[in-house]
Order: sequence, then structure tokens, then C-alpha cells
Amino acid sequence: STPALSLDGRFMFGGSDQNRSFWKIDLADGAEIARVPLTQYCWAGAPLVLPDDHILIAEGMSFAAPNPETEGKLYAMRPDAVGSEGTLASIALRAGHLNGGAATLSFRESGTSRRVYATANGYGTASAALIALDFDPQTPTEDPPRPTIREAWRVVIGGSALSYATCVTTRDGAVFVNGPADHVLYAFRDADAAGRNLWSLALSQISRVAGWQVANQRGPQAPIIGPIGELYWNAPDGYLYQIEGWHTGDVNGDEAVDASDVTLLETLVADRAAFELQFPEVPIDAVADVDGNNVIDGLDVAALQALITP
Repeated sequence: STPALSLDGRFMFGGSDQNRSFWKIDLADGAEIARVPLTQYCWAGAPLVLPDDHILIAEGMSFAAPNPETEGKLYAMRPDAVGSEGTLASIALRAGHLNGGAATLSFRESGTSRRVYATANGYGTASAALIALDFDPQTPTEDPPRPTIREAWRVVIGGSALSYATCVTTRDGAVFVNGPADHVLYAFRDADAAGRNLWSLALSQISRVAGWQVANQRGPQAPIIGPIGELYWNAPDGYLYQIEGWHTGDVNGDEAVDASDVTLLETLVADRAAFELQFPEVPIDAVADVDGNNVIDGLDVAALQALITP
């Protein structure tokens, strides 16, 4: 469905529905370089290509007899030039179809571990989910051994539906995703060990279509982020919506995150009560908790300084 290119532009990676395989194609002549069999199909699989050439792709589940213990997995692999290296690791997330879900990637500040976000539509379960995972192909030797792919946290994003949501993330650790059944746009903050809900916006509240109802509606399931942080939502009611808000770290509300915000944040950390009296309009907990740990302190100042540093 949604292919990805290698970083050098030589190869294309993609999933297949009919033969339940992952492909590596040479773009020079269209030759098949690698084919790795998966357990189930990849109807809308969107592979991720990491800087070290590892590939992650998610799969679906059987419609006739879904088995969440062995299907709906996230795979990590690194096929070499001749396709001799297959699956490195996989994890069953027990959350329904993952097709297209592993479409967002963020890197940690240090080490070899990557944080990956997968969305699952909850097929065969009660609800859909946004799942954060850590992938480390160079996991240190531990006793007992630590998995190469491991779940960090998950949050519910409405009921289950046969629709394939994807998510996007920002440098400051916010994750945006659509609920596949409730058509709500969710914003979460990745607080490392948990996903904290920042806000949610239901399509039924903003739809331009008179009388639009959530029931039995399917359609586009992926928000995108614009150049200055605005969100674009290609909604199933037939409209494209632009969503704007107060950006993380924009303490003075001028729609720019810069050195002046660092200065104000230092003032806020020093005396919150005085700051609230002077700036009552600022949603402090929404914009000043830059590191997402539910505490506004000097660590947020440092995180904001790092965020605005080129």
C-alpha cells in the first residue's frame, strides 16, 4: 500500500496483501531483492525506514479466525543486498489490525533505542489503541534478556472499527491520532512511561455537514502536521480541516517558540502564582510542561532551550 524508500533512494520497501509478504525492490530495474513472509497480510502497511537501515512494518489479522496472540504483529527486519537477512524481531500487540499503523517514529536523545508509535484498530477486541514501543537492535546483555521490541505504554482511542488509523508526532513529544470508530482527533504527550491525553476534538462537534453522524462512517484516518505546527485533518465527512492551537512552549502566545518563551518560563518556574496573576490567559499546564512529566520545573526550561536550538 504505502511504500517507503531507503535513505539512499536505491530501494523501495512495501507490504503485500495477496501473498502476505514484505518486499524489497531495486528501483533501478524493478528487480525483487528480498521477500520476507509474514503471518498475515499487510493491506495498508506503511513501513518505517530507520537511519541504520532497519525496517519496521505492521501486519493485520485473519478475518475468519483472528488470533491476537500470534497475529497483528509489529516486525523489525534488516534485509541485506541479497535479501538473506530476514526478520530480526516481532511482537504481537494484541490490539487488532496494525495495518498502516507504524507510521510515526521518534528518536530518543541518546543511546540506540527508538520510540515507535503504532495504531491498532482493535479488530476482535473492545477498543482501538495507540501503542508506544521501544526498538533497540543493540539491546545490552541482561539477565533475563530484554526484548528487542518492547511496549512502553498504550492508550485507548475509542472503539474498534475496520479502518486503519495512523499517527504523527512532533519534536516536543506530542502524538496526534484519529480514533477509527469515534472520529475523534486525539493529542497525547509522551511522558516516557505513559501517554498523557492533552486534548481531544470530535468531528461531530466541528463538521460542516449538517446532521453528520458518527455511526458507520469510514474514511481517511491520518492527520498531518503543517510547517508551523498546524494540523490538517482529512475527515470522513468530505472536508479538510485546519486545526490550530497554542503550541507547546509558546508561553507568551505569540505563535512563535523562541528565546522570549524561555525567559518567561524561567519566571513561571520561579513563581507560578505571580505569573498566573500577570498572565491569566496562558494555559500553563498545556504549554509549559515541555518534557511531559506533569511537573513544571527547571527541566522544562532545559527542554524548551533544546527545542529551539537549531
